[in-house]
Amino acid sequence: MSFVVTLALLASQTGTLRGHVTLGPLTRAERHAQHTHFDKAESIAGFNVEIYPIVHGKQSDQPAAEIVLKEDGNFTQPLAPGVYEVTMSRDMHAGAYSVYPTQRARIRYGRTTRIILHLRSEYFN
Repeated sequence: MSFVVTLALLASQTGTLRGHVTLGPLTRAERHAQHTHFDKAESIAGFNVEIYPIVHGKQSDQPAAEIVLKEDGNFTQPLAPGVYEVTMSRDMHAGAYSVYPTQRARIRYGRTTRIILHLRSEYFN
């Protein structure tokens, strides 16, 4: 019985970050310049969402969580209460990463914080 109470207590001491990544718009000329049919799902899949705690006003060097996006662009992550910097990155080639705009999120006990990250078309050129 105490095990169940302990699990319930731990679960109640976190909040949830729920996010969605939007994309575009790409113009017809941009799609043509890529010489491929633009597929939103294929473009979003593989981006990394990285969530860094903000401690004493500064971003930590170590992420609290790293998530590889799926095709729908949605993600959910339980986190300890606090302020976090949410950023996205993508493995370019040969281990090089490109980092994209960030957004701050405040996580509260037992609550869900929702954010939307918007990737502009220039990230796909």
